Amino acid sequence: APRQHTKTARQRSRQARQDFRWLERTATKRLWPLTRIALPLASGCHHNQYRRTGAPYLAHPLRIARTLFSLGARDDALFAAALLHDTVEDTGMTEQHLRDVLPRASEVVRLVCALTKRAGQSLDDYFETIRQQGRMAILIKVADRHDNLATMNGAFTPERMKNYLTETEECIQPLCAYGLRHFLYIAPFLTPLFTR
Repeated sequence: APRQHTKTARQRSRQARQDFRWLERTATKRLWPLTRIALPLASGCHHNQYRRTGAPYLAHPLRIARTLFSLGARDDALFAAALLHDTVEDTGMTEQHLRDVLPRASEVVRLVCALTKRAGQSLDDYFETIRQQGRMAILIKVADRHDNLATMNGAFTPERMKNYLTETEECIQPLCAYGLRHFLYIAPFLTPLFTR
């Protein structure tokens, strides 16, 4: 089993490198300046961070970006925020530093801050903040949850998995339903994530 664990971690590291290069090429080709800034910034923030499986943490935001792209999303700010969504919560990045690094990207900063769960913040308040931020925050959060559910085996403890599944049912599913009701034009993005 440990050998398989290592092999899987190596495969995910290789996939993360491929996803990084793919997104770098895509952002350059499509002239997405925010994504081009966010990509090395996310990589630096998550440098030497690994999941319990041994996979690099950066693979997670890269998979979210790839998922959103595969569903047809083509918004520079959406991809930049998806890449940076865990930086304030899980790294040494602060909101102020993010504002300093992205002075012309207030939308990205606002999305990252909305997606950051604060110490002591209730789940109800957290998900209400995301809901209030609208379609892009909802899309990123749902794609984030989709990726975590798909990769939690081995990365989460059994207790955390149980809590995560309960939270998904109680918070994410209503968030998706809200998004589908109020932002009909994002249904093509949300529906595949919501129904898997």
